[in-house]
Amino acid sequence: MKKNRFLHSFFVLLITLLIISCGAGLHYSKSSDTANSQIITEAQTLLSKSSEPYNSHAAEVDSLKAHIDRVVADEARRGKNDATKAMWTAVQKDKQNLYDFFNLWKQQGTISQAAVTEIGNKMMAVLNVIQTWEQRKKDGPLFNH
Repeated sequence: MKKNRFLHSFFVLLITLLIISCGAGLHYSKSSDTANSQIITEAQTLLSKSSEPYNSHAAEVDSLKAHIDRVVADEARRGKNDATKAMWTAVQKDKQNLYDFFNLWKQQGTISQAAVTEIGNKMMAVLNVIQTWEQRKKDGPLFNH
């Protein structure tokens, strides 16, 4: 059931991207691309540490969440960028996404290595879609590739 919800959310985001990619005016942002890369690196690092006690990494989690919050605010200020903003907002608010994972880690104290691997792969897939989306803007709409 949880896997189905994740897949549903993932495909809704993907379909949204495909529909919006037909529209003109999508502008690549080097600063967004750089921020996305930094967040992916930070998230990978934290996901790999989530089998350790949460309290040992709470400051890192808060720092990453603050970084993502800044990115969402920056994306909201960019014109014609609703899809990217929606994807980052999903990372923050959707169930079974990154913020939800951090809340689970906080509640449980540690996450089993098996769960870290499974959940981590899903989280990284979502973050990589955001990264790919921004990078594809360099060359124009997705359907032209």
